[in-house]
Amino acid sequence: QGQESRLSPLELAQARLQVLQNLIQQEVMYQKAEKEKTIPTDEDVTAEYNKLKIQSGKSAEDWEKGMKEANETEQTVKEGIKRQIAVNKLIEKVTSKIDAPKDSEIEAFYKGNPDAFVKKRGVKLAAIVVDPRKVAENDTTVDEASVASIRVRTLQLSQEKAVKMRARSRAAISATFLKSSLRKHIRNWWAS
Repeated sequence: QGQESRLSPLELAQARLQVLQNLIQQEVMYQKAEKEKTIPTDEDVTAEYNKLKIQSGKSAEDWEKGMKEANETEQTVKEGIKRQIAVNKLIEKVTSKIDAPKDSEIEAFYKGNPDAFVKKRGVKLAAIVVDPRKVAENDTTVDEASVASIRVRTLQLSQEKAVKMRARSRAAISATFLKSSLRKHIRNWWAS
């Protein structure tokens, strides 16, 4: 409520539309979960509710007080848990049918989408540190051994960064491929 006043009318409308879209997606997923029979049993829901209650670390009185403050009842919380478990089981059921991408598929995706793996322009920062004692003595701020040491460390950091970037690129390729496979699989599955 308080944050609404800080949003422009356009931002407020966008936020409301986003909430509405999320609610619709949740309902659609729950209906699909019902169709696929991934609805949890009452015992599963109660067990998850009790687990949530214990993990909160609150006393029974504090738990009830928090529920009242949040305008929730045990039944509404259990219904939310039931829906979440159902959707999670549905997602697990769908994703378990998808095979991990093969190296050849990853390579083909990488070669077919070079723009997705180009390093974006960024900002480089630098600092020039001058020792006032050396300036007073008309020194050149650093000696050659220091420069060589800095160059070696810069090279080491560059190599470490390159290794990390290659690992991230491979992970990004796998994640992007899995997302596209998942979307295609869900579209086909949804149509069935």
